[in-house]
Amino acid sequence: MATNVNVDKVFRVNNSLCHFSRNGAYLAIAFQANLLIKDAKTFDTCRSFVFMDMIQYMEWSSNSEYILCANIKRTIVQVYSIHYPQWKCKLTEGSAGLQGVTWSPDSKHIFTIADFNIQLSIWNLEEQTVSYIQNIKSSSFDKLHFSPNGEKLAVIVTEVDQDTVEIYKTQNWKISRVVLLNHITWQPLSKLYMDPVIRECNYLTKVYKEYADSEKVSNKRFASCEERVLREIHERPICIEIGKKDDNDNFSIAKVKLFEFSTCGQYLALKHELYPTTLWIWDICTDYLDYLLLENPITAIKWSPVHPRLFVLSECTRVYEWTRKGASSVPLSKNMSIIDAYWHPSGEKVALCGYNKVMIYETMNTS
Repeated sequence: MATNVNVDKVFRVNNSLCHFSRNGAYLAIAFQANLLIKDAKTFDTCRSFVFMDMIQYMEWSSNSEYILCANIKRTIVQVYSIHYPQWKCKLTEGSAGLQGVTWSPDSKHIFTIADFNIQLSIWNLEEQTVSYIQNIKSSSFDKLHFSPNGEKLAVIVTEVDQDTVEIYKTQNWKISRVVLLNHITWQPLSKLYMDPVIRECNYLTKVYKEYADSEKVSNKRFASCEERVLREIHERPICIEIGKKDDNDNFSIAKVKLFEFSTCGQYLALKHELYPTTLWIWDICTDYLDYLLLENPITAIKWSPVHPRLFVLSECTRVYEWTRKGASSVPLSKNMSIIDAYWHPSGEKVALCGYNKVMIYETMNTS
C-alpha cells in the first residue's frame, strides 16, 4: 500500500466532524463551536466561522458554495457562505424540535425533520420561504429520494395506518403523484449466504487474517495493534469467530451492520452483527469472496470514490486496505485509534478520524 501520512496535518475535531467539499477544494473541520475551512492542497485556514453552540453536525452543499452547521439538541441550524463570509442564514424549527437536517441537490433548499416525524420542513434560501410535508414515514433522510436530475422528490408518508409514496416537483414543492404501497417482488440476480465456515469452494477466494507478529511480541495473546500483521492464509476450513451478544439487547434480530458497494458497483463489502471482526468482500460479477479476519471489531468501511479500494477501520492504530491485488495493514505514526474516514473526491488523500483528532493520509491512485 503506497500511503504516506502528512505528519504536520493533524487537527482537533468534534466527533469526527471533518469533510472535504464536493469539488475537492476545501476541508471543513468542526472543533467545539469553531468551523474552520482549509485549503485541501496546503491545509492552510482560508475561512473561519464561530457557531452559536457546540457543532454536532455539518454538511457541504452540492455546489461547494455553502456549508451548514447544526446543534440538534438546541434545534439550531446555521448556513455559511465560502465566497461571501459576511453572509449567513439561521434556521429555527422552534417547538417542533429537530431530528435531522440535510441539503437538497440544487443547493438552494435545506430539509429539516422535526421530532416524532411531525413534519419535513423545506427551507428556500433564495426566497426565504418554508414549505412543509406532514406525517413522514421515518426520520432517516435515507427515506428521501430525488430523481437523477433533481427535479422530483419521493417521500414515504403514513396516514391512517397506510403508507403512500408522495412525489413532489422540486420547482414548487407540489404533489405530482401519489403511489399506494403494498409490496414489491424482486427477482434476485445472485445470492450470498454468509456461511460461518470458510471452505475450499472457489480457487479465487482469498482469506486475510490478522496475527501477532512473532518478531515483535513474545505473548501473542496480548499483542497490541502495533504488534500485529495481516497475512493471507490458505488452510481450509476456517471457522469464523462469533462475537458476544449485547446483554442489554435481548429482543433484536441479528442483522447485517455494514453494507457498502464500491464506486464501480462490482464489489460489495459486508459485516454481520454476529461476526463483528469479519468482513466479507463479494465480487458480484464473478461470485467469489475475499475475507478479512481481524482482531478488533470493525467500526467502519470506506470505499475510494475513484477505484475499487477499501479502507477498513477497527478502532486501533492501524488502517486495513483491500484492493483487487490483495490486502495489507498500515501502522499509523501518530498512534491514533481510527474509528472513521472520509475520502477526498480525487481519491488521492483521506481524512482518518480518531475520537477528537483527524490526520490526513496521502495515497497513490492505484487500482
